[in-house]
Amino acid sequence: MKSNKIFPPLPPKVRPRFTQPTKMRKRVIARPVGSSVRLKCMASGNPRPDIVWLKDDRPLTEQEVGEGRQKKWTLSLRNLTPEQSGRYTCRVSNRAGEINATYKVEVIREYPTERLSCTHTKHDHLEIFMLTDEARAINLNDHCCLCASFS
Repeated sequence: MKSNKIFPPLPPKVRPRFTQPTKMRKRVIARPVGSSVRLKCMASGNPRPDIVWLKDDRPLTEQEVGEGRQKKWTLSLRNLTPEQSGRYTCRVSNRAGEINATYKVEVIREYPTERLSCTHTKHDHLEIFMLTDEARAINLNDHCCLCASFS
């Protein structure tokens, strides 16, 4: 005997989409050693999408997550070390499609504070000299911070 059950139509498949793109605007993130960072990739779709986190195009290991944790849509990295610098990608997918977003995280080493000597020249610019025993150059991609006080 045949069953006359009527099944409701299946909901349409919907590709994943990021639901909070404004929280994802800052894609290049620099943090000092020992700090933390949270990377967000909130998404929706039908069926509900899965998320995989990658570092430099490889799935993250538990060791790489370190003291951080991985919630459904957020990767939290704590007590950052320079080895954690890299490209972190969230890959969000379901049967209807896939999207991804990549964050560049740079963990900045902190250097000892050094005394600077400043002089003003007649050409209205300021010359800054680093007073240190070792020569140190600042390269184009290096990060530095100049804090000044004037007396």
